[in-house]
Amino acid sequence: MFLSTVTLISTPIAEANGLTATPTTTARVAPSSTTTLSGLSIAGATGTVRATLSTDRGTLQITSTGGLTLGYGNNWSGTASITFSGSQSDINAGLASARLTVPAGDATANVSLTAMPDEAAYNYLPSNQHFYEYVAAPNITWSSAQVAALGRTYRGQSGYLAAVVSAEINSFLASKIQNADNVWFGLRAHQSAPGNVYNGTAYARVWRVPSGPAAGTVGAVCSNLDGACTFVDQANYFSSWASGEPNNSGLTENSAVTNWGGSVGNWNDLPNSANGIAGYIVEYGGQQNSDSSLGTGFAGIVTASTAITVAAAASAPAAPVVSGSAGDESISLSWNPPANGGAEITGYEVSIDGGSWTSIATTSSSDTVDGNLVTTVSATIGNLSNGVDYDVRIRAVNSAGSGAASNTISATPIGLADAPTSVVANGGNASASVAFVAPADDGGAAITGYTVTASPGGANASCAASPCTVSGLTNGTTYTFTVTATNAVGTGPASTPSNAVTPATTPGAPTGVSATEGDTEATVSFTAPASTGGRAITGYTVTAQPGGAQTACAASPCDVTGLTNGTTYTFTVAAINVVGTGPASNPSNAITPHTTPGAPESVVVTRGDQQVSVSFDAPVSDGGGAITGYSISVQPGDRTVPCAASPCDVTGLTNGTSYSVTVVAVNDMGAGSPSAPVSATPATVPDAPTAVEAVRTDAGSTVTFVAPAANGDAITGYTVTAQPGGTETPCAASPCDVTGLTNGTTYTFTVTATNGVGTGPASTPSSDVVPAGVPGAPFDVTASRGNGSATIAFTEPNSNGDAVTGYTVTAQPGGAQTPCAASPCDVTGLTNGTTYTFTVTATNGVGTGPASTPSNTVVPATVPGAPTGVSAVRGNAQATVSFTAPAPNGAAVSGYNVTVQPGGRTIACSASPCVIDGLTNGTAYTFTVAATNGVGTGPASQPSSAVTPATVADAPMNAVAVAGDRQATISFDAPATNGGSPITGYVVTASCGNALCPLADISSSFIEAAEGTECDSSPCIIDGLVNGTSYTFEVVAVNAVGSSAASAPTEAVVPAGAPSAPMTPTVRQIAGGVTVSWAAPLDVNGSPVTGYVVSGGGQTCETDAQTTSCTFEGLSLGTVFTVVAQNAAGESAAVTATPETPTGTLPSTGSDTTGSIVAMAFASVVLGAALLMQARRRRNDVAC
Repeated sequence: MFLSTVTLISTPIAEANGLTATPTTTARVAPSSTTTLSGLSIAGATGTVRATLSTDRGTLQITSTGGLTLGYGNNWSGTASITFSGSQSDINAGLASARLTVPAGDATANVSLTAMPDEAAYNYLPSNQHFYEYVAAPNITWSSAQVAALGRTYRGQSGYLAAVVSAEINSFLASKIQNADNVWFGLRAHQSAPGNVYNGTAYARVWRVPSGPAAGTVGAVCSNLDGACTFVDQANYFSSWASGEPNNSGLTENSAVTNWGGSVGNWNDLPNSANGIAGYIVEYGGQQNSDSSLGTGFAGIVTASTAITVAAAASAPAAPVVSGSAGDESISLSWNPPANGGAEITGYEVSIDGGSWTSIATTSSSDTVDGNLVTTVSATIGNLSNGVDYDVRIRAVNSAGSGAASNTISATPIGLADAPTSVVANGGNASASVAFVAPADDGGAAITGYTVTASPGGANASCAASPCTVSGLTNGTTYTFTVTATNAVGTGPASTPSNAVTPATTPGAPTGVSATEGDTEATVSFTAPASTGGRAITGYTVTAQPGGAQTACAASPCDVTGLTNGTTYTFTVAAINVVGTGPASNPSNAITPHTTPGAPESVVVTRGDQQVSVSFDAPVSDGGGAITGYSISVQPGDRTVPCAASPCDVTGLTNGTSYSVTVVAVNDMGAGSPSAPVSATPATVPDAPTAVEAVRTDAGSTVTFVAPAANGDAITGYTVTAQPGGTETPCAASPCDVTGLTNGTTYTFTVTATNGVGTGPASTPSSDVVPAGVPGAPFDVTASRGNGSATIAFTEPNSNGDAVTGYTVTAQPGGAQTPCAASPCDVTGLTNGTTYTFTVTATNGVGTGPASTPSNTVVPATVPGAPTGVSAVRGNAQATVSFTAPAPNGAAVSGYNVTVQPGGRTIACSASPCVIDGLTNGTAYTFTVAATNGVGTGPASQPSSAVTPATVADAPMNAVAVAGDRQATISFDAPATNGGSPITGYVVTASCGNALCPLADISSSFIEAAEGTECDSSPCIIDGLVNGTSYTFEVVAVNAVGSSAASAPTEAVVPAGAPSAPMTPTVRQIAGGVTVSWAAPLDVNGSPVTGYVVSGGGQTCETDAQTTSCTFEGLSLGTVFTVVAQNAAGESAAVTATPETPTGTLPSTGSDTTGSIVAMAFASVVLGAALLMQARRRRNDVAC
């Protein structure tokens, strides 16, 4: 990849295509001094490298020149720029010896180093970073040099003739470019607007730069046309004309040359063609590079620059006066900036206790004191040790070095003590004892005491050392404690909080103690004490009297066991927490324990309808208290029935449910133990069945019903009774099949249920039923086909006791079924073309009977569908119609009918495509198609898209050609008919009889003339013809079908134009006047010259074609004469005659020079003809 030219200010390295340049590191030099430039180098070079070292202030010198080649016009010393080449190592040795000499006065010297591959032909000017190339081209014309320069490129930049717009560039071209003598550069005279307009005024001659970034820049403004230039405003533009120049000698000198005749840096004006020219100078730069990423730079060239300050050397700063104070592990300093010694102070350094000097960070602030702006510099020295004495000094630094040291600041940092550690608390009664370890760091001052703070509440205590006791706390509240240490500076940070403690004492006495007796036990209830003592109560102790037995429990009530029934007891209660056991409560009420009765005996249970009767004997033991009654329990249902004495009835039970019955005796202690359980199940006969229904069968009936409630005992069976007749049929469950009935007789049925108790009531009778069988099979089945359908006829079968309600016809294959009421039946939904048979079944109220014998076979069919995809392609009075065959719908398609619209004509054809003849060209037609099979003709298709039959148009008529200058205009009439399709254009073809047409040029106009020119309508203009050649033309009409026959050829025409200007006209002085002579024009342009007209000095001379001179009396060589040639097509351009020089070197009419020019022109034509002959032989009759 190529990189652009790089200019760096205080930037270390420039790089392009691997080649790098490093600028000088010298940043400051003294005025009126010579300094060696440090750090200059190149790297990454392969082969020979060219380097240019330059400065915009002072001069340069390189002393180590071994292996180096000095550029043309350069010197090793005393110049602002030195260009040299060599290997990378030799160049770097030379750069290491480079020295800069600057004059007096403070300033900036911009020193640049440019490096590139060595290309001696290209000369670099550092001030504008442009390159200049001398191109040797002996006696080249200025205009040819201009074209050649614009066509040259260097490293992506296009060239242009060098623009000499400054004295520096002029000197550079004169002294630094070898062989640059007698060379063209970029400056040209203008004698007409707009080029000769300067500051709004038109002058006789204005010289301007013709191309490049400086295009239009003025090099001279002359108020006179000839003779030494009378300069206008010369001080406002650069020029370096030789004395007496520019003088426009002979009124033909409009091009600028420099170093003319070895006159270094001096310019001369010469004609466009001049002898003695050595070549021209091309400039590159200031334009967009072809690689847009390079901007206006050059590929592969690097430039690195440094701006060097030119100023007297500075001295180190003075010593600052510093004040300071100690802080916590730090010392704070402040001072006013000292005298800077002539260079800006860039920083400050600090020394501690006489140690090494190191940079220190500072801040600055400004304030106005007594009307003066005072700046204060501040700094803080941190990370010091508290309690240690320090000596500190400060000094300032500038580009000259470090200044003198300040006064010494002595200070001892001190700070707060650290926090105490290992804080441990122990709770007491409304107090706590707090122990801790003294801080590891006392901050540089002795600790004078400690403060312990409780949280919550903030209660505190002061003490001289660990431990500290904190009083006034609230029992039951959880506290933590922090400790701080105090020294002369103040109180330090608090410690980490201690463990949590809760002050406390024992609980108070419970209240409201009461006791309830039980069987050898008592339940003791109480209220918790008003005071817990500050800690949670963990339990209680109940003490019984007499005996003193104690029972522990977590909370009220407490169960006290192990008592003696019949003994009277009282109880006290005491509460316990982590501190201990509190005082006992007042005694409870007195109670005497006893128990419940024993279980009743000989229990007997007798079942009934929804009830049982229970009898029993009293228990052996009443538990020490009189029996007050009994309680009977029934499960399931969890029912309890009180009973005063045996026997007791328990009602409201559910028949069929097995119940378990127990009995307990009750005294004042409650219910005693239950008796052993006895089971019984209440029950009665079943209910009547419900929802009795009967469904007839053949000579029978099927009877269904809903089973009734069994009423406590499982149903063992059912009995169905038929009426009339009273026939009974037993069955285990619904349904019951009753047989032996008479078809056609109406029956009803009742049902009864039986269980272990007996038979229940009969059900409500069923609805009437009449037994019957399915019908027989239909017979004589016949079928006839339809469109996707068939009609089926048959004879009805025996109904078998129940009227036939309908028939079902089944088609095979497929099994599709069609219901119908009676014969015949229409079966639809069949597939045309498929062979079918049919069977028929009959259905009555009982069901569907057997299928009939299959019918005869039939094949459904209908007319074909409509063809699709109908399209038409036009022809000449015909069309070809294509389509896609339709579905045949069960019968093969036998043919097609195509209907033409307009007209409605129908044409039969066997298959697609169908050719339809007899159509009219130019008429739009559409077509429909219908298919025919054995059933008939199907529907017509959708119409095709419209087509219009057509053929090519007739030939155009009455073609006429009119000749012009290198062209002809062809007019013609449109064809008699367009063949049925609109004409889209015409093609005109040129012909030169049986011979090849003479060659014109390779332009598109010529190719069109040779191969045919397209045009929309008459007339057509044919360009690119050869004047003087006889042409005829034919015209072809084009429509969508193609091209017509050609028209009759036009009459022959010969294009022609005005002749070229007469050649080399001259004026020769004769006695009493002058003679103007000339040569015939080089090109008569297709029509012979008929004469000439010469004008000058107010006189006119007209001659015939053979006379090529005129004599004018009384006129001199200073008179301006013009000569014009005439032919049938017009007049040539006027040409000015040139006065003969005294030496008579101008060629005469008909001289060898003229012959050479004619011969060269003829040779060019012949060469061009040879190059294009092959291309032009495509058609002998149309080549032009």
